[in-house]
Amino acid sequence: MSTLVEMFRHNLWANQLILAACRELDETQLAAGAEGTYGAIGDTLVHLFSAEQRYVFALTGRKPATQNSERNGWP
Repeated sequence: MSTLVEMFRHNLWANQLILAACRELDETQLAAGAEGTYGAIGDTLVHLFSAEQRYVFALTGRKPATQNSERNGWP
């Protein structure tokens, strides 16, 4: 297996763990942040997945059907 494929599989696994943990959070917890972090948990998730969309576009040249926008914040 190529190193790149291995990295993508690990990234998917890690993202699934993060999302599973965040599903347990209520709106107040998703809106919470901590000093020295990106911001609220929800905003951090939007940042994470928006960045990943940009990486996919950079690697493939194909834009996704829907695009995340960090300016819109957590859905």
